[in-house]
Amino acid sequence: MLRALAERAPRPILARRRLRLLVGSSSRPHREKKDGEDAYFASAADNALGVADGVGGSKRAGVDPGDFSRRLLAHAQRHAGGGAVAAVAAARAAATRDDVCRRGGSSTLLVATLDGDRLEVCNFGDSACALLRPAPRRSRGAVGLWPRVVLRTADQTHYFNCPYQASAADDLAGEAALGACGADALAATARAGDVVVAATDGFWDNVSDDAAQRAVAARVGVVWASAARQGGFGSLSDRVAGLSDDAAAFDDCRENLDVLAAALADAAVAVFDDESAATPFTDAARLDGLEHYGGKEDDVAVVVGLVVADGARLSALDEAPVHNFRDAALPEDGAAEEP
Repeated sequence: MLRALAERAPRPILARRRLRLLVGSSSRPHREKKDGEDAYFASAADNALGVADGVGGSKRAGVDPGDFSRRLLAHAQRHAGGGAVAAVAAARAAATRDDVCRRGGSSTLLVATLDGDRLEVCNFGDSACALLRPAPRRSRGAVGLWPRVVLRTADQTHYFNCPYQASAADDLAGEAALGACGADALAATARAGDVVVAATDGFWDNVSDDAAQRAVAARVGVVWASAARQGGFGSLSDRVAGLSDDAAAFDDCRENLDVLAAALADAAVAVFDDESAATPFTDAARLDGLEHYGGKEDDVAVVVGLVVADGARLSALDEAPVHNFRDAALPEDGAAEEP
């Protein structure tokens, strides 16, 4: 009887926690490419971040792959307020009407958005995103923060080193039955202190998940402390601020997130010329019966986000969006750009 009553009783509707993202970024163009072919954006105002990797084959047709990837991602940022899946779908649709995109080219595309406490990630291609949750862990007699993996996207590839790519010629109507515009869509409940890492394949081909976790672990105490000094952990902010007395912990959180993103990008660059390095690209090549040793030089774009309480105090630097888009304005939705 009690069980039956309990089953009929209305369940309380729990309010979703209000959280937001603080962001940082870093990029390393290929040595032989002036501006690189990767695009990135990160915006605390939009609670969103994303990356895109222009596919180099279009250079044979005289098209700069970076023009396409930057334009595609700019469209995605415009629609990030509707969530990651909507942003990716809208960007791919906009590319079919945008004259810059219609000149040629193709690109991978990844967007992550935070709405309340829901992190949504939509990935088309072989860029990747991980949601990391730092927690105390004892190692060699000392207790530190170790970021465990809560969510990690999977690559979408046709075959080895050939990712899914968005282009202006895509048959979007034919992909509609696949859901999520044919992309890989994931979601997880986020908590204050979580770290979001999104990067193009130039990072993930060279840096294992474990190595990425170690790089985050080395800086997360300072990042947390700086965010706590801005009220990023609510009532726990004073306690969290005491995790680090490093001078950098008194800087704006944006500065520390930029340093973290740079450390991740540098970890990839460090193995480009190291034929003895154990890399994910080497492992994947060997699984496909191919020989490859060490790192794989490429463009690298890394954006990071720190989940904080909605009441966190943001400086002008924290609030400023970052991206590497060109200055040209986007055409209005549903309209082609004037020639």
